[in-house]
Amino acid sequence: RIADIARMYSGHLVALFILVAVPRATPDLLLTYVINRHGARNALPKSSFLKESASIGGVTLLPQGQKMCHDAGVAFYQRYINASTCARGNLCLAAGGDIDYGVIQQGDGFNNFNTYVRSSVTDRALLSAQSYLAGVFPAVPAWSNATAYLPTGQQPVPVYMAAGSDKDDTLVRAYTKCPVYDAQLASWYASPEFKAKEVESAGMRAAIEAATPVGLGLEFGLASWWNVYDAYNVWRAYGVGDAMPDIPQTLFEQARALAVWLELSKGASARDPDALLGGPLLSDAVRYMQAAVDARAQGDATYYRLLVVSGHYNVQLAVLAALRLDTHAAARAALA
Repeated sequence: RIADIARMYSGHLVALFILVAVPRATPDLLLTYVINRHGARNALPKSSFLKESASIGGVTLLPQGQKMCHDAGVAFYQRYINASTCARGNLCLAAGGDIDYGVIQQGDGFNNFNTYVRSSVTDRALLSAQSYLAGVFPAVPAWSNATAYLPTGQQPVPVYMAAGSDKDDTLVRAYTKCPVYDAQLASWYASPEFKAKEVESAGMRAAIEAATPVGLGLEFGLASWWNVYDAYNVWRAYGVGDAMPDIPQTLFEQARALAVWLELSKGASARDPDALLGGPLLSDAVRYMQAAVDARAQGDATYYRLLVVSGHYNVQLAVLAALRLDTHAAARAALA
């Protein structure tokens, strides 16, 4: 079965869960394939075609973003790993009683033979993965006194980069390197829909431009509107980036609504009808699903049952668009 599409965690972080159960009288959870977006980060200027600067790692994840991801990991732990809570819905991911990470002894715990975590090469996604896993596999107090473990009792879990460099990452960040998609975006920017939104939003955008200090490099056209909203948002929420003036809350909410419309429209299935952006990751998920089903049918317990991809809201939207779920109200609300 496929369920829990676009589930909201902690009010900030969205995860896409694909759950597979082998048909039987009492279905059990076979695997989870989790697609996370990173947590709160520093200001991130990007082009209208979603391109970023070439600086290694990009902008950093903020401490608040680490907490968001950790909270999402704790929610996952409670729902799918903690035996006292996951059993209520028959959703326990562990095959046996051992729920720790690492090859400690013979048992059914989590290790590199059944757990696979990948991330884009960006700082914000890599740190998000580490923070998330700290919640999924919480510290074990008893381990802190043993010389064989870290003094904090932490359970370290390896995070693999999806590619050696960002320019080679077509699994997680295909949306930044697809010329066909860029052409679709360019066509949409010239469309009647986009032009109408430009006219509709002109007054609000002009009001914010008038309130914004000059010299910040911001462009107030609709195609670049995300950067304007992002500059205000990270300053208001986290006090990072350029100092921005106070504007009325109603005006800020209008700016946010326009930015959400713009970003969701960029990632809509209408922009990517052939699933060029989300198709690779969706195919990857299906491949691991099939491998798990085949392994279970053969009585083989050695298969990947916990898979995590740490990425960006764009890739979540791309997968939803590939599934033609991007217009679903719950999915749009969770990604907003």
